Amino acid sequence: MENVIAAAQAIYTDEQRMLLENFRKMAEAEFAPLAEKYEDLGHPPDADTLKSLFAKVEEFGLISGLIPEEDGGAGIDRMTYGILYEELARIWADLAIAVLIQGHAVFAVNLLGDAAQKETYLKPLLRSERICATCISEPEVGSNVREVKTRAERKGDKIFVTGQKLWISNGAQSDFAIVVCNLDDGISMVIVDRDKGGYESRELRKMGLVGASTCELFFDRAETTDAHVLGNSGGGLFQTLKLFESERACVVGLTSIGIAQAALECAVKYAQDREQHGKRIGGHQLIQGIWPTWPPI
Repeated sequence: MENVIAAAQAIYTDEQRMLLENFRKMAEAEFAPLAEKYEDLGHPPDADTLKSLFAKVEEFGLISGLIPEEDGGAGIDRMTYGILYEELARIWADLAIAVLIQGHAVFAVNLLGDAAQKETYLKPLLRSERICATCISEPEVGSNVREVKTRAERKGDKIFVTGQKLWISNGAQSDFAIVVCNLDDGISMVIVDRDKGGYESRELRKMGLVGASTCELFFDRAETTDAHVLGNSGGGLFQTLKLFESERACVVGLTSIGIAQAALECAVKYAQDREQHGKRIGGHQLIQGIWPTWPPI
């Protein structure tokens, strides 16, 4: 296993290896105990705790890494971001998912927002003072953006959002939400503030990743304004699919690799520690036969 990891890391630059080593030391010391704690508690951290965790990972650029330095971000390249994110997923996958959602909210507001939206929403996200939930999936729709049923009605300069969103990460702790909905000129992305009576959330029970918030969100004529439409009104389909290109590589690919790496390490340790029939189970022929073929090179 060590040879496989070493071979993979051989393509890293000296700077990436040093950054990974420093991040690993911090994460194993500070995040690994919390991962175990919240697994035992069976629920995610509260909003204040999550904000403090975001501030910690942002020291390595994992919140703002995907936006340029001139826009207030860390401006790290995708390879370096992926290396750090995969390591975070290995140590605490629940936090990795929360970080991913927060980081891509930063990416979305920076990419699509106007000056006022960046002042109101982007800057507090970069300072880890506010948490954002991105609301796309729905009960009968999944993440098929074309079919979303949540509606937004314009009355003057006000917009009223009504609908239900499902499987929303960071939903319980969120201060505001980016909601993909049907506005009168087509599918749009609208920012809704929670503290203005915007929406309610209900945490979902899960078999795993219990330290990551996954919610139903309910919008009952949640009030916002034209100034809160993110990007082009009616351009929400293209905008959402464009953001998926970046987000899904992390949430599906790198999160899975991090979890798989953690599972492999746990299995190896168990095989080295567990004794049966007078010797460690790693010394039995069947278990020994697994390791030369896994993981594949």
